[in-house]
Amino acid sequence: MTKDFLEGEFLADARAPLADFERYLRDERNASPHSVRAYLSDLTQWAAYLKEAGGRGAVAARAEDVRGWLARVQRGRSRATVARKLSALRSFYAWLAREARRQGVTRPNPAKLVGTPKVPRTLPRWLTVDEAASLLSPRGDASDRRPPAEIARDRALWELLYGAGLRISEAVGLDLEDVDLSRDVVRVTGKGRKVREVPLGAGARRAVTDWIALRRATKDNPALFPGRRVARMDVSGARRRLGRRGLSTIQRRVNPHALRHSFGTHLLDGGADLRAIQELMGHANLSTTQRYTHLSLERLRESYDAAHPRNRKPER
Repeated sequence: MTKDFLEGEFLADARAPLADFERYLRDERNASPHSVRAYLSDLTQWAAYLKEAGGRGAVAARAEDVRGWLARVQRGRSRATVARKLSALRSFYAWLAREARRQGVTRPNPAKLVGTPKVPRTLPRWLTVDEAASLLSPRGDASDRRPPAEIARDRALWELLYGAGLRISEAVGLDLEDVDLSRDVVRVTGKGRKVREVPLGAGARRAVTDWIALRRATKDNPALFPGRRVARMDVSGARRRLGRRGLSTIQRRVNPHALRHSFGTHLLDGGADLRAIQELMGHANLSTTQRYTHLSLERLRESYDAAHPRNRKPER
């Protein structure tokens, strides 16, 4: 951390201080690689905006600068994206204030004075039990002309997303040693690098076993899902393949998070305890898991509206 940076000379070349902030996010905050990339991208855009707006350094920025930047970036973007960009600034300035205090300097946090955009809470999309069964059915492989190993790999990945409720980043981050077939569990490193163990259902266990038998990778690559030219499978490619699978089997595009949400919803519908679902899914707060109660209530409401005789519209 340079003295010039602390005094506001954060203009065109932000690489050195951003490298320090990246290490802080990764090593102290235990942020996911996705969050680190997003925050660094936001801060690079922030630095470019300040330079264009008159050359004020990031440390010397004021609340009105933050508001001006957010007003610009919100065009064509969701409120959730704008809120994340503000969160990136707040985290950055909180870290910067800490670094400044170590040198006897006091620095304000201009982003702290800006209100967070209200983000509407949306219920996650999920699949019905029948849709999940159709999506994962081997019959869906009939038109797939890829090599058997690639089909087995994707089936194992999808079964982990639905059968174990994993995030896509958690699934592609698994190593072979994380799968314990003797105990039928998988050890998952989730957000904040928190580790949890999740049971493997029969479908997931079978798919993972079949994939491991076909898996080909160099001896020094521990990844359960190695990529073609890189150590691990590419998340974006996995999303595209699942989307195509959804279109060909249930006639709608499916994303990885829909399978995870379906896992939680179907567990709750089957009578599982809410706190047990929280542990299985790796939610830090029970309020996150409680969204699934809303999903179930919505489904109950739909069933009631469709079936109850006292809710039918009178005939004319």
